[in-house]
Amino acid sequence: MSIEIKGSTGCDSIKLISINETQVSDVNVDLAPFYIETLHDNNAGEKNVGDIITIPAYKSFDLLTPYLETRVTVQYRAEGAKKFETVVSKDSVSLSSVLSDRDYQFEIAGFGTYKISVEVYDLYNYNNDNSYSYQILVVDNIKPEVVITSASTSASVGSNFTIPKFTVSNKDDFKWYVTVKEPNSIMHYVDDVKSFKFTSTGKHTVTLVVYDANYNTTRVTYTVVVK
Repeated sequence: MSIEIKGSTGCDSIKLISINETQVSDVNVDLAPFYIETLHDNNAGEKNVGDIITIPAYKSFDLLTPYLETRVTVQYRAEGAKKFETVVSKDSVSLSSVLSDRDYQFEIAGFGTYKISVEVYDLYNYNNDNSYSYQILVVDNIKPEVVITSASTSASVGSNFTIPKFTVSNKDDFKWYVTVKEPNSIMHYVDDVKSFKFTSTGKHTVTLVVYDANYNTTRVTYTVVVK
């Protein structure tokens, strides 16, 4: 690098303070941090189960040394779990401190948190390492798939309401309740503890409400005619 001063009439001088926002000094020790290129990285945020994530080959730059080694680690912690586990790429590579010399892909396999860590090592000065990390959140936003298999659609005044039988095909852990709305719009809450007795004639609107731990909710409505 050369610098020329033109039109100088006195004892002018130039003091080089920084290059690309990196401070420069006359100390013969590499204390300058280096830059990890992440502008093309758009993986952070929320994703869905089944999405394919591409971990790019990260590039790192240092003002004072070219001897950099970049490694990537991808970990997954399932929803409700305490520990992270190493993720395996689609081409069967365990993504634990692998060299970032090419792209890697993995599939979102479940709900929880994916943590991507990029570590860059200065092979000339081991005290000048750097790192970058981000998380991918996979939130369960899938509603329960509910099918009513048996329900009474007619009743007599004075009879007890019968809770409908139903199945949920895509959820193992869920809660439910039923509301019964009378013709006069009075609403009653019914579950396996609370019951309801028909006291008036007319069309009663029954709504089965099923929800999971993330409050993804499905409502199924039908009518019971009371005579």
